[in-house]
Formats: sequence, C-alpha cells, structure tokens
Amino acid sequence: MEASLVHTRPDTSKIDPFNGTFFKRWHERVFSAIDVVNLGHILIDPKPKDGSHLLPTWETGNKQVRHAIPSTLSNELFDIYCQFKVAKEIWDAMNKKYILEDAGTHKYVIGNFRNFQMTEDKDVSSQIHDYHLLINDLAIEDIKLPEPFMVGYLVETLPESWKDYKNNMKHKMKQMSLEDVIIHIRIEEQNRNRDNIEKAKELSSKANVVEEKSKPKNNRKRIEKTSSKANLVETKVITTVISSEVSMVTNMKEWVVDYSVTRHICGNRSAFTSYTTVKEKDEQVFIGDSRSTLMIGKGKFLLKLTSGKVLALCDVLHVLDICWNMVLVSLLGKAGVRILFDSDKLVLTKNDAFVGNGYCNQGLFMLNVYDIINNNTFSSFAYIVDSCDIWHGRLGHVNFSYMKKMVELSLIPKLSLENHGKCESCVESKTTKKSCKSVEKESNLLSLIHSDLGDLKNTMTRGGKRFYITSIADYSRYTRVYLLRNKDEARDVFIKYKNEVENQLSKKIKRLKTDRREEYESNPFNSFCEDHGIIHETSPPYSLESNGIVERKNRTLKEMMNAMLKTSRDKSIEPSEFEPSRSKKDRKETNLGDGFYTFLIDDNPRSYKEVITSLDASFWKEAINSEIESIMCNHTWELVNLPPGAKTIGCKWIFKRKLKQDGSIEKYKARLVAKGFKQRKDVDYFDTFAPVTRIASIRVLIALASIHNLVIHQMDVKIAFLNGDLEEEIYMDQPEGCVVPRKEKNVCKLVKSPYGLTQAPKQWHNKFDHFKYEDNTCVVICLYIDDMLIFGTNLEVVCETKKFLGSKFDMKDLGEAEVILGIKITRTPNGLKLSQEHYVEKILRKFEHFDCKPVSTPYDPNSQLKKNREHSVAQIEYAQIIGSLMYLMNYTRPDIAYADHWTVVRRVLKYLRGTINYGLCFSGFPSVLEGFSDANWILDSDEMKSTSGYVFILGGSAVSWKSAKQTCITQSIMEAKFIALENASSEVEWLRNLLTDIPLWTRPALSMSICCDSQAAIAKAKSKIFNGKNRHICLRHNIVWQLLETGVISLEFVRSKLNLADSLTKPLNKKLVEETSRGMGLMPITEVKSCGNPTY
Repeated sequence: MEASLVHTRPDTSKIDPFNGTFFKRWHERVFSAIDVVNLGHILIDPKPKDGSHLLPTWETGNKQVRHAIPSTLSNELFDIYCQFKVAKEIWDAMNKKYILEDAGTHKYVIGNFRNFQMTEDKDVSSQIHDYHLLINDLAIEDIKLPEPFMVGYLVETLPESWKDYKNNMKHKMKQMSLEDVIIHIRIEEQNRNRDNIEKAKELSSKANVVEEKSKPKNNRKRIEKTSSKANLVETKVITTVISSEVSMVTNMKEWVVDYSVTRHICGNRSAFTSYTTVKEKDEQVFIGDSRSTLMIGKGKFLLKLTSGKVLALCDVLHVLDICWNMVLVSLLGKAGVRILFDSDKLVLTKNDAFVGNGYCNQGLFMLNVYDIINNNTFSSFAYIVDSCDIWHGRLGHVNFSYMKKMVELSLIPKLSLENHGKCESCVESKTTKKSCKSVEKESNLLSLIHSDLGDLKNTMTRGGKRFYITSIADYSRYTRVYLLRNKDEARDVFIKYKNEVENQLSKKIKRLKTDRREEYESNPFNSFCEDHGIIHETSPPYSLESNGIVERKNRTLKEMMNAMLKTSRDKSIEPSEFEPSRSKKDRKETNLGDGFYTFLIDDNPRSYKEVITSLDASFWKEAINSEIESIMCNHTWELVNLPPGAKTIGCKWIFKRKLKQDGSIEKYKARLVAKGFKQRKDVDYFDTFAPVTRIASIRVLIALASIHNLVIHQMDVKIAFLNGDLEEEIYMDQPEGCVVPRKEKNVCKLVKSPYGLTQAPKQWHNKFDHFKYEDNTCVVICLYIDDMLIFGTNLEVVCETKKFLGSKFDMKDLGEAEVILGIKITRTPNGLKLSQEHYVEKILRKFEHFDCKPVSTPYDPNSQLKKNREHSVAQIEYAQIIGSLMYLMNYTRPDIAYADHWTVVRRVLKYLRGTINYGLCFSGFPSVLEGFSDANWILDSDEMKSTSGYVFILGGSAVSWKSAKQTCITQSIMEAKFIALENASSEVEWLRNLLTDIPLWTRPALSMSICCDSQAAIAKAKSKIFNGKNRHICLRHNIVWQLLETGVISLEFVRSKLNLADSLTKPLNKKLVEETSRGMGLMPITEVKSCGNPTY
C-alpha cells in the first residue's frame, strides 16, 4: 500500500490515559486520531522490505505512531510496552491481550446498568448524563436495548420525590422517545426549582420564630431574630444559613469558617462518628439564595487538622443540598477555641496552645484538614457586605471616586460614600515624600563645608584605620579625606582640616553642614564650633539627601575602592583569600608587590556555594552529611505538599572550624539553622521562655560535692534542640544541597524544633523537664542548654545514669568534669577549685595590661570619684572592659564586684594582673550556709543612692554574691543596711528552696544565718510593728519579719572588720582585701610568674 510522506502528528492530547479498562473505547479513539492524519496503514500493513521505495515513508510514519500510542498509556503500561520499536507490534500485543480480557466486561457493564438509581442529593440533570454514559458503555460491548425499555427504565429510576410524575408518565398513551423523555424531565426539574424558591421566599418573609411539631406548645426553638416583632408560624423547623454562594459544585472535604451560619453543617454522611436521623420534613435549612433544603440528620464530627490535632464538632447538621461544609465561629468560641485572623491566614488556639490553622481562598477562610481538594470555583466573596470601607479594601484600596462610578454601573452594591473618612492603610502605604528643594551654590570660599563620616566595613587599612571622614567645600567642591581609627577622632580631624584650609586660603569657615551622627552632635564638637563662630547645620532626621553632596562623594569613593579591590583580586590573589575578615585571629601581612597589600584570612565559609567550591569541600560535605544524618535519625521533619495558604520559613547552613588550643583544626562542623526571624508571635509560636541553670546553682552543687565527696562527670547533648517536640504547625524549605530527588516541590513539615526556631529552647526544656530517671541512689543533673553536669555518690551510679541518658538522647561523654561555661574545675586532695586564669590572661592581653605593674587592691580607698560632666572618653573600650569584667565577677571573682568607674576599671585590670591565679577553693568545711549583708552610706553630693551587697558561704567558699545600687533613696544608714538585709533575705530563701530539693541536704532544713554589722537594722527587723512612714521600708520589713517568724532565716551581729560583704560595698585597704578574699574562699590556684612587686 502506498502512502505519501506525512508531516502532521496525531493529536492524542485529549485522550485519557489507558489504565487497563474499557479497551475498546480507547482503541477506537486512538485509531481515529491516527487515521485522520493518514497513518492508519502503519497499524494494519506490515513493514516494507529492505530496499523498497516505501521504507522511508513507513519509517517516518512509524516514529510518529509509536510516539502517539505510548503517550496515551498510564505509567505502569508505558513501562511494559516502551520496549517495542515498531508501532504495529505494540498495537497487536495490546489487541491480543485486552480483547480477550474485555470479554468479561459484559457482566460488569450490565451490573452497573442494573444498579443505576437516582438519588435526592444530586440534581436530576447530572444523573441523566450518567445514564447516557451507561447506555454508551453497553453499545461499546455490542449490547443493544430497545428504546421503549430504556425509556421505561429511566422513568423507574427517578427519585422518590418524583413519585407523582412517574405515575403520570406510566399512564400516558403516547409512546415517547428517549430524547423526548429527557427534555420533559428537565423542564419538570426547572419548574420544581422555581416553586421551591418562591416557597422559601414566602417562608422567610413570614416568620423568624418557628415551633416544632412534635414538641409541646410552650417549648419553642428560636433560630434567628431580625426584627423586634416576630410572627409565630406553626410549621416545620427551619434552621437559617446565611450565605450568598449558590454554586452547585460540591466538595465535602473543604471546611469553611463562617460567622453567618447558625450551626455547624456537613454534607458527608460517612464522616460522622455518631449520627441521629431526623424525621422526614421535620426540619429544614433555609439558604441565603432563597432556597430551602431538608436536614437529614445530625451528630458528632471529628475533624482532623493538618497539625495532627482533632477538632470535635457536636450537633453538626447533615444537609445534602449544600455547597461546602461549614464551621460556626461563635460555637467554637463557646468551646474555648480562640480564632485569630492574620491577613490571609487564620490560627486556632485553645488555652494558648496551638490547635490548627487555615488559609484564605478567594475571600473564604478554609481550615487546613487532611485530604484537602482544591476548589477554585467559588466566587470572590462569601456574603454581601454593605460597608464602603470593606469594599474599598477588597477592591485593592481604589479611590472612592472610582467606587462611585462602580456603584452607578451597578458593579457593586449601593453604598454610602459621602462620609467615608480616611483609610489608614492608604495613608501609610501611598504617602510619598515631598521632593527636596534645590539649593543655590555658595559664591565664596569656605562659606559652607559639607562633612560626613563613613566606615570601611570589615576591611582595615594598612595602618589599622577603620573609618574615614570626607570634607567638601561647597563653592570649589574641593574634597579632603582623612582616615580614622575610631569615631571619637572626628573632632580632632575637623580641627586639623580647619587650621589647614584657613591658613592656606586666608579665609574663615562660616558654616558646617553634617548629618546627625553622635560624633558631630557631642558637646565638645558643638562647643568648638560655638567658640570659633561656626554655624553647625544638621540635616533633618532620616533624610540623607539633605546632605547629598558629601553622601554622593562617599558613594563614589566606595565604588572606586570596590573596583580597585576587584582588579587587585583578579590579578593577584584568589577570591576566597580576599573576603572581608570576621575572625578575631591575628592577621598576617603579605606583600604582593608595589601597590598591593592584603591579609591572609582563615575565616569560616558563609554560604553553601562557598563551601562546595572551597579546597576543603570534602570535609565540609562530610560535616553536612553528618548533620543531615542526625536530623533524619531524630525524625525532625516530614516531606509533604505545602497546604494552601501556608507559608514556609527558610533555612541556612552555618559552617565553623573547631580549633584546638594550638590553632590546628579539630573538626569541621555544619549546623542547619531555621530562619526563625520570619516567625510571627501568636501565629507561628506562643511561648519563648528558655530556663537554664543559674551559675549560683552550679557553685552550690560544687560546694555539696566538696562536702560529700561526690563524683562529677560531664556530658554534652548533641543536637539538643532537635529533641524538642514541636506543637505548632510550621513548614520549612528543604535545605540547600540536600533536596530529595523527585520531591523538589515538597516542603519539610517540622516535627521537632530545629536550631533557629523561636520556640526551640522552650521545647527542649519541656522535653527534658518531663524526662525522669528512677533510682534509689542520689544523682543530681545540672543542665545548661546542652552542657550537663552529673553529680553522684559513686562512679557506678554516675555511669549508670550516663548509660540511661545515652539511651534517651544522642549524648557525648566528656568524662570527669574539667571545664563548664569557661570555668576550669580542678579536684585536689583538699577539695575542689574553680578558676578562670586563662580568661583573665585573655582580657589582660586584649586591653594591653598583661605587662603592666600590678596593684594589691582593686580600688584606691583614698581616691574620691566624681561624675564626668565633660565629654565622654573611650566609651566603646569602657563598655568592652565592663562586659568582660562582669562575666569574670559573676562567675569566680567576687572581689572586683564594687569597681565600676573608668579610672577604677583600669586599676582593676592591674589588680587582676597580680591575682591572675586566684580562684574559688571549696574545702568542704563548714557544711552550713552562712550569709553576710552590708551597705554603704553616701557622703558624696554627686551620688544619691547607696550600694547593697551580700555574700553566702558554703563548703568554705562563696556560692552567691551581689553588689548593686539600691533602687530607692534612704534617709539613714540604718535604712540602707535594712534594704541590703531584705535583699539578702530574698536570696537566702531561694538558696534554701534549692538545697531542700537536693536529697543530700539535712532535713528538716535549719535556719540560715545572715550576719549584719548594724544592730539598729537587726532590731528593726525583729520588731513586729513598723512605726515608720516610708512605705518602701514597711514592705521590706514585712518580708524580713515573716522569714524570721517562719524560721527561714536568723539574724546575727558581726563587726564591720569581720563582715565579708564589706568589700562589695566600699573600697578597703590591702589587709582587709586579703582577709575578705580569704574568707570568701579566694586563694591562689597555681603559681604565677613574677611581674614586679605590687604597688599599694
């Protein structure tokens, strides 16, 4: 058979994939699509012989037909028949297989036709279409039925409510064709729908209060009240549902949250857990489009949300003719469920605990439930709103004049647009900044100088400069740039610039224009301008363009610098070697030739792309795989499809090289961190508390270990936060570089709380807080985030506890405790010692005091400090030193707690140089808790408040101390010491509760002794009645007196020279400093290298 060359391919795009059923239907459709392009002979005629002139035409047609047939097969069948290279072989193989199998489909098709029956819950027109499909299936199987039989069977299958119509059709004498009967039924259905609408309108206009038939006359059911006078209609019950949506598309798996309905409504009978049938026509539901429908029954419904929680809905009405399932907001509120609407999302909570969420789909709020089927056929709104503000928002905040035109065109309801007021959203989002007026250029030299300060980010110049200041003359545009180490040098640089230009030009600077930076707004700078008659002008807040001349120049300079750096980078060094430094390690200068200076920086990678292109890529990939393996083993997330309306938070890889003390690399570490900053409070998280152990608690346990000779071991919790179970429903993007193949569009539904989530610390605390270890022996576990100290009476008990913890969490055994939170723990025959010698050496070297001459006291008792009423000095350096000293003081050095002045801070560094090897020594004696309290009296007119201090001793060393300004002004030394006594009493109450929870402490707990050097304060505390007029003293008196009465504390008098808290409130001489330090357990831990004799 000859055929011409075909250029048109068969169109099989509209043919449903063949899955093994209804082969004849598929056979006819595919063959017709192929034959219409003159390729049917490929499936009928055999392949031409080699050398035939028809072979090229056949090969071209075979390729097109072989492509068309597999494209209409399901994935399973495609895998079977894709191995055939000739289209006719595929066609013959399928004919041989499925023509024989279709022989058994006759019974199946006949059974479907026999079981066909119309129901009340669907419209008759759609069910007639199903009847047509069954007849077509019979025709495909060569089963022919007479038309009178098909007409009679169609009439018999009509619903029960069409009983009168069926009887009428049976008694008709004239025989009607099938098409005539179908038209007749559709006309009848339209008439019935029209009658129902008119009936519903009549009922809605008559009554709002209705009465049940089966109930007594006095038992009435009120449904909805819309007017002050209600008619009484003694008919069937009508439950009102307000909704303007009349779409007939039904989706029984979507749940709409609505205010307008009066009850929960569901259309799926099989989903009810408990069900009660309502008598026929006993109750009806009135729909907002003036239709009414029957209520079939009611019962309980369990709604499983995507969060895993189950929402139980009671008294849910079962209605067939309803477009979607509905949840009533007011009934959820009565059950204690709080609903928060946040833009296009809703969140369900109960007792501040997350329940579930939902999303907004074209104006309707849908709940996120399992097996959601998207339905995009809903209209853009769920109910009619007559508010112009709401219509203004729904129309995208259009101008109200356009809304008037839309009302005139009947595009929106008639609204009152006269007194609408201003829209706050429009004011915030549409307001534009007024353009700046042009300024005329100055006509004289130095009449106006523009100045601004910029920074070099993290790149330091060769001379260690980090900032630069630019000064531009407005008339000549002459520019001068100075480099600065610190911002505090701005005043000195301006003086230098002023002297230079005024001397060279023999003119005076008249005006200076800058922005509002603190270096320009300081008192010394303004005073200098006033003394020299310079008018200092500043730009308005948040308007850099007002100082645009110098701002544009700074931008030009930065662009030039970046271009020069890029050029030098391309010609001389690798890009990875010239990244800006964030490391605090010493930089090594390398000479790359004339004009090139750079630093070799050993910094951690900051992105995944940088990791995979680095020389250490294999090590970093191993670290990433280890992190992912830990996450997968811990079942941190599940890969799911993102529910509609839900949003994901991103994640990021954090890379770090762990170094040993000698600077070599210990290991490569990768940590996956969620971008928790994108979370919103009361939507993605609720509580964020993260309790950790106090350092005072650790010292108390160390003291008990020295008293009872306890064994102390240390463990580290790997991926601690990943152990916390997540309660909220949060979705995260798949991590970069670890996307699962064939699941690229899926997202991670978090089951555990990864690092970076706002609630991650809280979830980890809750997880560990509910974990219990049952044992008769005494074991104390101290947890600080992921660092854990285990105290036990013997080694066997501690090892058993570690084994149990290892079975519950992924732990790393660090053996006997050596370092915790930067504190070195040393066990000696005389007890336990805590020291921070390495940290003291670090801060001394950082602030260049390691080679200084030491002093013997942290504070000079002969000096008198005054407030600094002039310009500030080295604020940044002062803040850094204070922060470092606060950390040291709070952990192991109570002897430096009182120093806080700049001149004193410098002296404290010298004092630390002489006492670098000091630490807390716990000897185990005495085994009772003893406290000391003190306060100073202010004699200086610059100071208004006294300083309180207390210290508590246990096991031979201090376990808790504090030195702080009092919060109120006192009138006598007795009041100042009484306030300090109350602070110490509150602390001892907390310490007593802590010790009571530890089984090793003596029971019943004895009174804790507090020593005070004021007999007047002790007498006032023991007095039952307070006669003073100061309310703040009266409240503190009540607290101390109640603690005395209950036996929690006891007060004792001590002389001032024996009061250990004296050094926390005032400067002391060398002898008293040594005695108080020794009394608090501060002693040399190791020998210190000689650095000169101390200065007194």
